[in-house]
Amino acid sequence: MITARKNTAVICLLAAVILLSAIPVSAQKSVTGEDDILELMTTAEQEFDLTEDDAAILLDDISYTWTDNGRLITTVHRIIYVGTDVGVETYGDHRIPYDHANCTFDVVTVRTWRGTQHWETGETGIVETLPYRLEPAYDYSNMREMMLLHDGIEIPCILEVMYTIEDKRPYRSGAEGMWLFQRPHPSVKSRFSLTVPRDMTPGFAVSDDVPDPVQSESEENNMITYRWTMGPLAALPYPETDDPAAYAPHIIWSVWNNWSSFGDYLDGVFKQAQSLDSFMIKTLDSVLTDARTGSEKAGLIADFIEERTSFIDYPEHYWWSSPRPAVRTYAT
Repeated sequence: MITARKNTAVICLLAAVILLSAIPVSAQKSVTGEDDILELMTTAEQEFDLTEDDAAILLDDISYTWTDNGRLITTVHRIIYVGTDVGVETYGDHRIPYDHANCTFDVVTVRTWRGTQHWETGETGIVETLPYRLEPAYDYSNMREMMLLHDGIEIPCILEVMYTIEDKRPYRSGAEGMWLFQRPHPSVKSRFSLTVPRDMTPGFAVSDDVPDPVQSESEENNMITYRWTMGPLAALPYPETDDPAAYAPHIIWSVWNNWSSFGDYLDGVFKQAQSLDSFMIKTLDSVLTDARTGSEKAGLIADFIEERTSFIDYPEHYWWSSPRPAVRTYAT
């Protein structure tokens, strides 16, 4: 009797294993459940020559929410096939800059797919760092980089990452940006969403080759979402240029009342940053004492700035709309 029960248990266990192994790869759902990874991968294999590409972006998704109290919430979700060491070097580790003083960073998932199995990155693979280039620049110490490291990488595999950066409090006068649908590697699906209060009319400048958005409204929170989806898309032409938006599909978006109000804001903050105190005025006067022409003055001022400032090698687009005051730069 005992032997019969053991045999029955073994048979049941084997049956369970067989059933589990028979689960189709379509069980590979994205962390949100919205996208089927098998379908994305099948499209990539049909549309692109993966033997020639280091990687293929299966999903490139970003969504912005501008709340009714003026906070920005940014969610990024990417699923990437990597087929070479170069692909792993490019996408295996993520360094995401964010404003630690004003924003929170929430990791939804960092995982690696191989077949129907996935490996989730633990706490040791999620590390907040201060960019070493900013270590000598105290005024920029609010900037952090969140390092997200994938576990279980083997070639080939599929990487999935999703995270949200959310303003802790309303501190922005507005928000704007540009989304480029094409990337350095081919993309199966590129998706951009902007959600705003229903009584707001956001500004959009859309290139001709971008389709119309799908709009959806939420009665519960009184918000409206504009969503664009494109793909499959070939990789950006190589070598890349400084302005890929000149030839690649893109969206420029804004939650400012209008483009003029954004321009007025920039004009105001730059004028404020340019203002000098009495000490700086006297210092400049002493520098320009022997200048005889306008060009000589310009040269002396340029030399003065070069001698009295240190260069911080970090992408300037994180601060270009809020320039550091000249007085503060000189004082530190």
